[in-house]
Amino acid sequence: MKLHVLCDLHIEFGDMVMPDVGADVVILAGDTHVKERGLQWIIDQEFKIPVIYILGNHEFYGDKFPGLIEELKRDAEGTNVHVLENDSVEIEGFRFFGCTLWTDMALFGNRHAACIAAAASMNDYRLIRNSKTYRRLMPNDTAAWHKRSVKKLIEFLEGSDPEKSVVVTHHAPSIQSIANPYRNHPITPAFASNLDELILKHQPLLWVHGHIHESFDYRIGKTRIICNPRGYVPEDDNPDFDPYFSVQT
Repeated sequence: MKLHVLCDLHIEFGDMVMPDVGADVVILAGDTHVKERGLQWIIDQEFKIPVIYILGNHEFYGDKFPGLIEELKRDAEGTNVHVLENDSVEIEGFRFFGCTLWTDMALFGNRHAACIAAAASMNDYRLIRNSKTYRRLMPNDTAAWHKRSVKKLIEFLEGSDPEKSVVVTHHAPSIQSIANPYRNHPITPAFASNLDELILKHQPLLWVHGHIHESFDYRIGKTRIICNPRGYVPEDDNPDFDPYFSVQT
């Protein structure tokens, strides 16, 4: 199976033409566009193949979390777009699990300090509203959702053939996906969690993520970890972005 893997297209900053790479599945690992516009943009591309679509943090900007998820799932019904959040879909014998993931804010051990830093400097906690109370989203909200996502992910991995399992998240599963200049930055715990041991235990075939505007392709044990972000345009945010990037499973 050939997978066309992209993330962080940020169409809100500039449109792009999706190349046809002869893939069997397109994977879009979040931050395609804000609100419902990401899904609409994907549908407008008229892909003839299944699309795995994960919501990133930017999808929720100006909207509600987690309410937007169910809205987009309903809007995607009857299309070839699979909006995944703590659930999975099987395509041609391969199982794809997807979620935004968020983080536990515990990457550096001091969760309280990380929450304070993230709340003070990240738009996630200014531009997203809690669905139930309509107050601003807080780091504790996303950390709690991360815990729920990891629980569902473990259930998926325990019931799946590792060689046929693909995990797609927006946030990164390892500090190995953080470039060296940012590995000690106070808000880095809002970008990645330490799920290395989980990956080593279950060894899914592939883990695709986004959120980090730098390209990564490495392994944790047998699991290949890939991030292929376009980033912000026209700033040339990631000169290593490859719109043709594909993976043969």
